Amino acid sequence: MHKRYLSFALILAIIASSLSFATGEVIYYSMPVYTQLEDEWCWNAVAQMVADSRFNVTKSQYDVADIDYKKSTGYSYTSSQSFIVGKLRTSNNPIALGMEFSNGAEHALAVHAYDDRNYNQRIFYVDPGPGQATNEYFSWDELQYTGLYVIGTSYYLDGEW
Repeated sequence: MHKRYLSFALILAIIASSLSFATGEVIYYSMPVYTQLEDEWCWNAVAQMVADSRFNVTKSQYDVADIDYKKSTGYSYTSSQSFIVGKLRTSNNPIALGMEFSNGAEHALAVHAYDDRNYNQRIFYVDPGPGQATNEYFSWDELQYTGLYVIGTSYYLDGEW
């Protein structure tokens, strides 16, 4: 009888210990944090954060505004979670993320981390808006109902960075 209780206690201990370990993936990249310097310059501050991280180049937002950007037009798309996480994983750097809201407004964020441990999928970002430039996160459930697209795949630089 004592062995049975001991076996049962051992099984419970194994189950409890396996539940206490986090499962899933964590991706994290450090980056500088900038606040947009002008109205509607969220894209600019995000470009500055991502470029500083990726290329180790410091450009002012005014310099970034002078760069000739090209944007693909005529289509819109929504990025899946796996696409966004894949871009974050393969870039080995933070990525620019665009959000389009139901009222037509758009906003840019710099995404620098992903965490899906314990089945709680979260995307960590910096919002460059005035008074907003802090480390925040969205759960995937919050994001999936927003039109979401990765800016880096539809915008590109023309010329030297």
